[in-house]
Amino acid sequence: MTKSNSEIHRLSSDELRSYVIESYDSIAKEWDISRSDNRASFFLLRDRISKGSKVLDIGCGNGRLFPFLRDEFNVSYTGMDNSKELIEIAKKRYPEASFEVADALALPYEDETFDFVTSFAVLHHIPGELNRQKFVEEITRVLKPNGKALITVWNVFQPRYIKYLKWRRLKKIFNLIPKKNPEFSSQDALIPFGKNKVPRYVHGFTPNELSSLVHSPLGIDEICFTTKEEKMKRWKKTYNLCLFVTKK
Repeated sequence: MTKSNSEIHRLSSDELRSYVIESYDSIAKEWDISRSDNRASFFLLRDRISKGSKVLDIGCGNGRLFPFLRDEFNVSYTGMDNSKELIEIAKKRYPEASFEVADALALPYEDETFDFVTSFAVLHHIPGELNRQKFVEEITRVLKPNGKALITVWNVFQPRYIKYLKWRRLKKIFNLIPKKNPEFSSQDALIPFGKNKVPRYVHGFTPNELSSLVHSPLGIDEICFTTKEEKMKRWKKTYNLCLFVTKK
């Protein structure tokens, strides 16, 4: 998979979604090495999940959340991701867990199946407002009544991200990228990863935008802001926006 930034900027919504899958398949081994530990943000779940819960992990990647949930809560765990390469890594590492390749916008599960849904750093890789709304609708559908979910996304102002937004705007001024592709908003950027600097599509969020995706029967419990290790009071100083919801 070799696409330039200029080529990626010309992709339609469906093509861009396919590109996101291709890009993660191509960087799966490198991504796995860089995400081999339990992330500090998992601490957010400690007072939220009941022991024995049925949990869906959307965008599970290499399955790194599974051992934390197993050891802390003894949950019934299902992990899904649209990258077949990452799912293969997860299956080999944790053969006792359930993993499958699936589309977050068309989850292959019955209505009201799960007590808790987690989605760490996935929604910001989904292009287009309508697709992001569909993502939250699918979470709503598969949650049981009184079920809960945690969705985390990148803050549009996080230090690692904003420099790429500024660079993209500068390139747009000088006509170095297409101006009229509606799939790319002012909060979108292509961020390189790995030794081959594979561009990853990312949509940075504000708290208001994230909360606007929540509609009945979901209700917002909390929006919090985190660095890699702790909660912060001011969202513009943080890396991640974290949304807790409950299905009424």
